[in-house]
Amino acid sequence: MTPGETRSETPSENAHGDDATDASPEPRRYELPSLWRRIHEVFRRVDAGIAEVYERIGVTDVRPRYSATLMFLDDGPMTIRRLAYDCGVSHSAMSQTVSAMRSAGLVASVPSPDDARHRLVSLTEKGRAIVPLLRAEWTATEAALAQLEQETPYPLSQLAEELHAALDAKPFADRAMELIERPGERPGEPRNEQSGEQR
Repeated sequence: MTPGETRSETPSENAHGDDATDASPEPRRYELPSLWRRIHEVFRRVDAGIAEVYERIGVTDVRPRYSATLMFLDDGPMTIRRLAYDCGVSHSAMSQTVSAMRSAGLVASVPSPDDARHRLVSLTEKGRAIVPLLRAEWTATEAALAQLEQETPYPLSQLAEELHAALDAKPFADRAMELIERPGERPGEPRNEQSGEQR
């Protein structure tokens, strides 16, 4: 299927931005409260499952975050800027992904004939050979996620749409600023909305 979105380009993090993928051999002294920690754990388990599927179907040197990029490149060479736009990630993140895929022998890049300041990224024979398997995995993953949602009382995809609508109505930063307590301030004391200072 044609990918409409890409998987995460950054390490899995909890709701506070802590990288939770580097497990320490020693128990933590304490854990910061994180309301959505379990949600992020679900995402990590799904990503780990996708990586295991790659191993089972014989796809090597590929991380789940490469899949959408490789499928887009199957249509022809593209600039990093265009790949970043199509995959919905930053230019910096896509540059890192392309560099990693180039090291794995999946893509090659050459200066654009139209503008030497930009480089065109294209699939190598190795990269093109695995695209059919990636498309099959993507389709299977979407079907498995739909099946998983049917086993829960409330579909996560529906909840995500409702959360987006709530954040459109009131951004998260505004919500947090209403609740934050700074040293020396009294809870609920009015604050200058532009500077954040107390009135």
